[in-house]
Amino acid sequence: MKTRTANVLLVEDDFALASSTMELLAALGYRASLADSASKAYESLNQPNDLDIVLLDLQLGRERGEAVVMKLRAAGTAIPPIIILSAMPIKTLADAVEITHACGMLQKPCSMPQLVNAIESALA
Repeated sequence: MKTRTANVLLVEDDFALASSTMELLAALGYRASLADSASKAYESLNQPNDLDIVLLDLQLGRERGEAVVMKLRAAGTAIPPIIILSAMPIKTLADAVEITHACGMLQKPCSMPQLVNAIESALA
């Protein structure tokens, strides 16, 4: 159950999935912004922000989501809690959670309750 509003960064390069997920996040009352590429994710996370959570796809064109996180952390950038959100196999998601120290993972497509539960758990 959703308990509060949060600022969510969705890192997703698939236009259709990004659009539908952004609409869902807004309908759920979250304030969402989109980074539709690895470079936009770097830009969004490298500047001062009030983000509470990052929903991170693993396939971002030629760059992997894990690489984005690793580069940001290597540069000393503070990153809010991460939820891996990908259509990749569960084993790949679990490996990405370990690599990125993400607080959760969701395999696409996921349900609205699964998304809310993952976000609320990460914010707890």
